[in-house]
Amino acid sequence: MDFVTEAKEKVLRIREELTYQKNGKYHVFVESGGKVQERPIEVGLVGETYLEVVSGLSLGEKVIVPKMI
Repeated sequence: MDFVTEAKEKVLRIREELTYQKNGKYHVFVESGGKVQERPIEVGLVGETYLEVVSGLSLGEKVIVPKMI
């Protein structure tokens, strides 16, 4: 049984496995101009598989899957 305590419409969201935490903050790797950049993102609601992106990432940007060793 699932319980929904809050829901939002028309938000940018990202799969949790495309992010990683560093110093207690969420980050992503983004491809920009042929280079990969590390970028912090601000996260809002957190679900089981998706995170709401409040800032730091725009619709259409290419997010690279992080390879953590």
